Amino acid sequence: MGFTAITQAEIAAGQPVTQALMQKVKDNDDYLYSQVGAGVSGEGGIPNGSFEIDADSDGVPDGWTKNLYPAGGGAIETTNPSHGAQAYKFIQQAGPGNGGGYLDMNDYLPCSPVQPLLLEWLHYASVAGMHNLVQIRWFDKVKVYLSTTTVYDSTANPVSWTRKTAFAIPPAGAKFWKIRIIGGYTDTDIAGTAYWDGVSRRSDFVDYPVLKHDSYNAEWISVGPTSYTDVAGSEQLIYIPRGVTQVVFVGQLKTSWFGSPPPIPQAYSRWRVGTTYSNEVDTLSTDYVGTVHVLDVSAVQGTAASLILQLHDTNFSFEDTYKALYAYMF
Repeated sequence: MGFTAITQAEIAAGQPVTQALMQKVKDNDDYLYSQVGAGVSGEGGIPNGSFEIDADSDGVPDGWTKNLYPAGGGAIETTNPSHGAQAYKFIQQAGPGNGGGYLDMNDYLPCSPVQPLLLEWLHYASVAGMHNLVQIRWFDKVKVYLSTTTVYDSTANPVSWTRKTAFAIPPAGAKFWKIRIIGGYTDTDIAGTAYWDGVSRRSDFVDYPVLKHDSYNAEWISVGPTSYTDVAGSEQLIYIPRGVTQVVFVGQLKTSWFGSPPPIPQAYSRWRVGTTYSNEVDTLSTDYVGTVHVLDVSAVQGTAASLILQLHDTNFSFEDTYKALYAYMF
């Protein structure tokens, strides 16, 4: 539910107090209660992100809309929450096409393409192989849907409460966003329960320096390897503070393809620390496209670690270029 203004006509002198008016008062009170809860319980601006408030007792946390897949179930979890007294769970039954469901945040939260979002939540599944996702849905200034960014997509979920983080850059034209939490997507035939809690947007993280001073806006070029190869000069030797679990690299990538010579090149990029690798980004574009790589550094907390860029192309001898813009630790 959202806030609905009470008109002057409804409270004019001589007007009767109607059930419709009192329902509006109650709905507004429930809505404002959920908004206050976002600040009080530490959810970083996401209304009722800890699922504590269900003022209308309908089994759905206030400020969220529940949608179920075939044979799916969803409920507030009070037996084993991780953040506060309540969490939320989706139950998936085995069978082709069956699933759990998803929660959509009702509010449109403001954003800007020049200001990244840093999100975190608590999550586990009773069966690791469930297909669970977290998506950010982007909207323009008049709240028309633009696109979706999937920031968590896993069939290897934790089986006990685990803190998860994600980084997202709003696309061009995005002015508002909503979060969607999916437990038990229908493309995976499995029985299990997905649990979610403490969904928040972080605004207090420290922007530790990551790239060397001469690496900002540096262009690193790789010519021809058809498997991932460390890029000369890209190594970032830095200290990873305790408590830091991820490094996010924001950059740009392009390939050298001009015209239509067969075979067509395709550039790929990723970062590594030891034998741990970030997500992969690829492009066919000869103009720079934006890239976001998220690298898990939890295994090297409290040590100096070498973070190294890797590039490759589908075809030998094509030149691929990566430009480093900035990086965050959190």
